[in-house]
Amino acid sequence: MKKATPKQRIADKSRQSIGKLSSFANAVKAAVIFDRVGRIPVDFDDDSKYRSSGLKERAKKRDELIRKNKSRFGLDVPTLSICIMVVGTHGDVQPFVAIAKRLIQDGHRVRLTTHAIYRDFVMNHGIEFYPLTGDPKVLSTYMVKTGGHLIHLNLEAIQKDIPRNMQMIEEILHSTWPAMPSADPDGGGPGVPGKPFQRQAIISNPVTYGHIHVAERLGVPLHIMFPQPWVPTTAFPHPLSNMPYTGKPKNVNYMTYKLVDLLMWQGTEAMVNTFRTDVLNLRKIRKGDGGRDILLDLAIPHAFM
Repeated sequence: MKKATPKQRIADKSRQSIGKLSSFANAVKAAVIFDRVGRIPVDFDDDSKYRSSGLKERAKKRDELIRKNKSRFGLDVPTLSICIMVVGTHGDVQPFVAIAKRLIQDGHRVRLTTHAIYRDFVMNHGIEFYPLTGDPKVLSTYMVKTGGHLIHLNLEAIQKDIPRNMQMIEEILHSTWPAMPSADPDGGGPGVPGKPFQRQAIISNPVTYGHIHVAERLGVPLHIMFPQPWVPTTAFPHPLSNMPYTGKPKNVNYMTYKLVDLLMWQGTEAMVNTFRTDVLNLRKIRKGDGGRDILLDLAIPHAFM
């Protein structure tokens, strides 16, 4: 019998791996099988077995929160210094430029922090700029190679791409903190002469990773915005789960968000906690704190474009 290559052994072993995901109050079995090209097929039992009580409870809490704050919606919004943090491609940055321009029109001071490659694009719209680290071309190339999925099991990718991209994510994470108080190192953007940036609110897409932790350190509000679905819903599966879209609401669609969040947290937990303790002087997120669900548990508002 022909001996399997290391690449084949890794792929074969990965196809046999099964993970268990805990949901709400019940343990739910989910098969997570990584194929040869890094897709993450998610296989759940019959949808009818999943209780919707947890979904209804979360919706009830959301509606209650809206009712409590409804009386405040009509209040005048004070002029704020708002930091917008974006990681991604040119197409990811474009909508936030439009948002920044409208906020400036409404009297707010806005700083858009994103990759240095977009400096001219942002500044040409009259928006203050601060550079985040990371090369969006490298990130987008990686996503193309993996077919738009999180993990690639090609041996070369494991040895080169994944460590390199995890290092880039860590660098991006650490660059979100100086983006708050520091002046643009290259002096770009119109700015406000003699007035330091006071950072009174943060708008961010979810993949900057530092958003919630920086907001906690500063004690300022955070609003997450993204063009892709990122909040658990029964309407369709998580875009990174590789589950087929059927057009019908399913409870298992909701579960794909919990699973992908768990996988992403496992990959970033160590670097996030180092960032919190060494840079922000915050305590680390412990095992029982539910780091993977922190945005949902804290009811951080999400908007989708």
